[in-house]
Amino acid sequence: MLQQKSLRSLSVVSWNVNGIRSLLRHDPGLDTISRIEHRRSPHFLCLQETKIQEKHVAEVEAELLAKTGAKSIFWSCSRARKGYSGTAVLCFHDDLSRSNDVEVQFGIGEPQGDLEGRSITVQGDGFSLVNLYVPNSGADLNRLQYRTETWDPALNSYVQSLRNRCPESRLIVTGDFNVAHRPIDYYNPEVKRTRKQAGTTPEEQHSFEHTILGSENPWLVDTYRAAFPAGNGFSYYSARKGEAGRTARQGLRIDYVLTDPRHVKAENGATETRDLPDAFIDETILHPFSDHCPVGAVVDI
Repeated sequence: MLQQKSLRSLSVVSWNVNGIRSLLRHDPGLDTISRIEHRRSPHFLCLQETKIQEKHVAEVEAELLAKTGAKSIFWSCSRARKGYSGTAVLCFHDDLSRSNDVEVQFGIGEPQGDLEGRSITVQGDGFSLVNLYVPNSGADLNRLQYRTETWDPALNSYVQSLRNRCPESRLIVTGDFNVAHRPIDYYNPEVKRTRKQAGTTPEEQHSFEHTILGSENPWLVDTYRAAFPAGNGFSYYSARKGEAGRTARQGLRIDYVLTDPRHVKAENGATETRDLPDAFIDETILHPFSDHCPVGAVVDI
């Protein structure tokens, strides 16, 4: 763990790359990641759906380190299926790249999801960062029950354990959550069939609202929605609809940066909420690299 607090805020970017080797084929110079670095100066870039096996990590990591400003990379690969799921965290800050400065944990204690490489937690002085690729309920909703009754409660328990273990640390939970939280978060909420489509079912929305965020006394806050209460940014556009769907704004917001609501004492003794200096969805970075856009936030720690 960090011995001295050297950072007052963390810049976190999250992006479902839909295959890291596909990204390298389409963008061999990794100009896309360079654009993210230039625009957002991230301390961490959290990737989901990397789709590589452990035997590919060394080769892919060497290429990423050579072509980006990343100092180190942590990987969690699926051992359940080849070319499936997987997460990674790229660290761009020297103090966050050495093994003695951070602790890394893989999994949330849910056996199936952990086998699929769906989470990485990086803990440093003043923060706990959780990168997630939440299970998709599937075209036939065959994993809906697993997602809402097994995965989401397991994530809740894991988040609470982090809060109890490090009560003074800022908690940041980011990634592809595979759910559009509210009607404002997808383009066609008035269409009845969306109630039976993965990512927009009432069951997923209710679970995100109550199990993950905590609706009564929220333990996690959606940074984009906090910064833009009426913002209609989308982070996902179907590859099937292509550029026409993107131009028509037929998207969903299913990628998030969440953080715990943090109250601090002001100089006058009053309680105030720490600001979120920045939250964004960068819709300029999309095809042909991925059907998702990068999202991010700068969070005080």
